[in-house]
Amino acid sequence: MGGSSYCRGPPKSAAMHALRFDTKGATATAAEVTALDRGPAQQKGEFTAMRCTRVHRVGVLTAMLALLPLAGLVPSAWAQNPPPTPADKIQVSASTIEVMDSTQPQPVTLLSVTFRTSTPADLLIRFTGECALFTDVMSPDGNSKANVKVWVELDGVPVPVTSDPAQGGPDDGKVVFCNREVQLTSPDVIDLFLRTRESHAFQWGALNVGNQIHTLEVKAQLDVLVTGGGAAEAAVGKRVLIMEPVHLEHDAAF
Repeated sequence: MGGSSYCRGPPKSAAMHALRFDTKGATATAAEVTALDRGPAQQKGEFTAMRCTRVHRVGVLTAMLALLPLAGLVPSAWAQNPPPTPADKIQVSASTIEVMDSTQPQPVTLLSVTFRTSTPADLLIRFTGECALFTDVMSPDGNSKANVKVWVELDGVPVPVTSDPAQGGPDDGKVVFCNREVQLTSPDVIDLFLRTRESHAFQWGALNVGNQIHTLEVKAQLDVLVTGGGAAEAAVGKRVLIMEPVHLEHDAAF
């Protein structure tokens, strides 16, 4: 940029005066001040250096003005629609309690995350959470069964524990996190209430996940069977989801 090819390199002293000229930002007055203590030949070199410097400045300024609209648009576009970044390792956590009872047969979403894989990869998906069960059984003949099943869905599709037919796959990917069955038979009036909470973990794997934006969700559901007098509820407390892209062996299988 700038037409500097036709300019001769000025002497060192002239270059220094040209620098002083540029710093002051003056025009003819600065040249006159510089010319007071220089000879005609040196003055000519100084004016040549100043002309070259001004040409360079015009070229750089023109390029900067041309790029200004783009510089204003790109950050604005990124601010409105930030591009998803390739996933290295993702962790999502929550502490809110998700309560499930017999009146809520639908699955609940425990955690959710959106990510993008930069290249086709295999995913290791780990979930750890607190699982609590509350059962109430009453005589003379009460029975209460309750369990919480957890699974993960990748882009709306459950991730199986195994897809190998030789190992019983593909399965639905659902894992029992906590389970209880209580039966009470007595002629006396008895009301037995049990409440427990414990932490469990499980890991799933997904092979050959394509290069695109994905959504990963952890879901849970309470299965209840109560006969006689009684009730059952469940809750999931503190929980963590970790997803890690890896490259397993070519013959790897889950």
